Amino acid sequence: MIKKTVQTYDYDLNEVEETLLFHFSLNGMKNYERITDNRNFFADYEEASRRFSTIAGIAQKSSTATSEDELSQMATNNLNTLNDAYLKEFLLNFVRAFYTERRDGKFIQDEFTVEKAENALWLTECLDLMFFMDIFNELSKGLNARKKSVA
Repeated sequence: MIKKTVQTYDYDLNEVEETLLFHFSLNGMKNYERITDNRNFFADYEEASRRFSTIAGIAQKSSTATSEDELSQMATNNLNTLNDAYLKEFLLNFVRAFYTERRDGKFIQDEFTVEKAENALWLTECLDLMFFMDIFNELSKGLNARKKSVA
C-alpha cells in the first residue's frame, strides 16, 4: 500500500491535507487494463523503470548493486523535471487505476475511484519521480516477498 499526502482544496477553497491510498491489487490491474485498452501493466512498468533509471542517472547495474538509498539520492537530483512522456503516461495510468478508497472498512478500486482520480485536483501532484520511486519500492517489496515464499 502506498500512501501519499497531498495539499488540496475543499469546497470553500480552504487548503487541506489529504492522504491518498494506492493499493496494488487485482482490481487495480483490471482498472489499468481497462483504461489503457488492455495494455500489459508489467510491460509498461518495465519500460517506465528503464526510463526512470535513465532519468535518474543510474547505470544499468544489478538490483543488488544499487541500494534504495542510492536510488533515492540519484532521483532526488531530478525530482521536478519529469519530461519523459512515457513515464508521465505510466504514472497517470497508475494513479487512476490503483487509487483506493476505504468504504465501510473495505478497500475499493472501481470505475468510480478511477473517475474520481481523473477529476481530482491532486492528480498532477502524483506525477513526479518520487512517486514513481514509491511505486518501484512497493512493487519490489511485493515481488521479493513472493520470491521468498516460493523458495
